[in-house]
Amino acid sequence: MEEKEKILIKLRLAATLRKIFEQNKKTKNDSVTLVKNVRQLEAASGLSFNIVQGVYSARRDIQLTSLITLVEEGLEMKFSDFVKMFDAISVEEIKEVKKDIAMAKKSRE
Repeated sequence: MEEKEKILIKLRLAATLRKIFEQNKKTKNDSVTLVKNVRQLEAASGLSFNIVQGVYSARRDIQLTSLITLVEEGLEMKFSDFVKMFDAISVEEIKEVKKDIAMAKKSRE
């Protein structure tokens, strides 16, 4: 697999997480605890902040077992449902995530 394809996968994964966070923020259900940010996902999944943040910012390749843990334990979501969302991410959504990541990086400098 070429580096360009790997970058696209990481961006699509970041876009999927961001989409889930946004959906969870809009959901009004007090009886269910929904993960709405990276810190909450870290706590719920048991994975380190560096792994979760790295995936969210499209900087990290994640092992399949860690990704499944992130999705099923952290997001309390079926992995198959996550994959459907991942596959449905559009080119426009990927461009938006790439832009957001670049802006965040620029603001840290």
